[in-house]
Amino acid sequence: PVSEGGSGPLRRSGRSSSHGRFKKSAYNIREGKNQRYKEGLMIKLRVLSSCRRPGYLLRLFSFLFFILFSKEICAVEIQIIPTDPTDLDHVVVRIEGARPDLCWEFTGHECLSVEDYQISINVHWVDDWEPGFVCLDMVVHYVEHCQPGLLEPGHYVVTVREYSDSQRDPTTYVQTLEFDVDSVIATQAVSWGKIKIIHR
Repeated sequence: PVSEGGSGPLRRSGRSSSHGRFKKSAYNIREGKNQRYKEGLMIKLRVLSSCRRPGYLLRLFSFLFFILFSKEICAVEIQIIPTDPTDLDHVVVRIEGARPDLCWEFTGHECLSVEDYQISINVHWVDDWEPGFVCLDMVVHYVEHCQPGLLEPGHYVVTVREYSDSQRDPTTYVQTLEFDVDSVIATQAVSWGKIKIIHR
């Protein structure tokens, strides 16, 4: 293009050149973001591929078992079903326990008869560990139930004893739980007696 005076070619304004530089810088920024996204994606893929290795999964499961069971690995949990029983309920005692490795074997439990408001339960473990033997760290877990059935009103004590046939830990662990059985039959009899007196 030629200027109006015919003196020479028409110069382009500085706006177009700055606009070109802006487009170029925007392009570079976009390319940088794309590059960082690709690098982040490759890192995620490498992490996921490493998670599929068996050794990683074994360490993960061992860590989870340690967190869940390391604090009270030999403690027995006792639960009364229903939570607030009456003399009309069939009472069930639920017990739950564990040992820290696969050398332990749960061999059974015994529900003893109820005597003097005492409910006794015996649990038996066998440990195959021997000196120089390595046991795989994996929790051995059990859940069992005893059914005392209908109980008289009163205050009861549940005692669970865990016996261990073991060279490294022959300790007998004892756990107790106390609960009350309320009288519904006597309450109903008193209520019916009051109703009869009122309506005479």
